[in-house]
Amino acid sequence: MSSAAIDAHVPRLAPPLVTAVDRGRGSFGMALLIATEAMLFAILFGAYYYLGPGSHRWQVETPPRLNDVLPALLLMIVAAGLLRWGARGVERGTPGAGRWQLAVSFILGLAVLYLSWRDSLAHLRHLTPMTDAYGSIFYTITGLHAAHLMLGLLMLIWLAFIPQWQPSSNPPHRSYQNVTMYWEFLAAIYLILTIVLYIWPQFKGH
Repeated sequence: MSSAAIDAHVPRLAPPLVTAVDRGRGSFGMALLIATEAMLFAILFGAYYYLGPGSHRWQVETPPRLNDVLPALLLMIVAAGLLRWGARGVERGTPGAGRWQLAVSFILGLAVLYLSWRDSLAHLRHLTPMTDAYGSIFYTITGLHAAHLMLGLLMLIWLAFIPQWQPSSNPPHRSYQNVTMYWEFLAAIYLILTIVLYIWPQFKGH
C-alpha cells in the first residue's frame, strides 16, 4: 500500500480547542496575581486602620513627611501611563513600539525605589518597625510595596530581552500588556498608600 493510501486512512487531528483560551491565558493569570496581591494589601490597610486611627493608639506619632512620597507617586503614575501608551503601540503592531516607553519606565521605577529608600531612612531616625504597632504596620506596608516594585522592575528587564512583544496564542501570550497591567496595579496601590499612610494622618492630629 502506498504512503498516500496510508495517509488517506489516518484520521486528521482537529485543531486544538484551547487556542482561543490561550490568547487570554497570560492576561487571566496576571489578573489573578493582581487580585491576590490586592487582597493582601486590603488586609494590611485594614490592620492599619484597626491598630491606629480607629482606636487612637498612636495619636502621639508625628505624621509622615511628604518630601519624597509625593514625587515618587507622580513618577509611578507617569511610568504606568507610559507603559500603557507603549502597550497600545504593541497592540497595533507598530515597529519599535513600546521600546522607549519601556526604558523610561524602568528609569522612573528605579527613581521611585530610591525615593522610597530615602523616605524610609528619614523615618527610621525617630521610628523603627519595633517602636510600636504603628511603626510595625507602616514599614510592613511600605516595604511590601517596595518589594512589589522590585518585582515590577524585574518584569521590565525580562520584557526587554524576550524577542516578541505582539499578542500571541503561545507563551508569553500578551507579555507587554500583562506587565503593563501589573504596573498599573503598582501605581494604584501607591496612590492608596500615599493617601492612607501619608496624607490622611496630616489631618488626624497625630
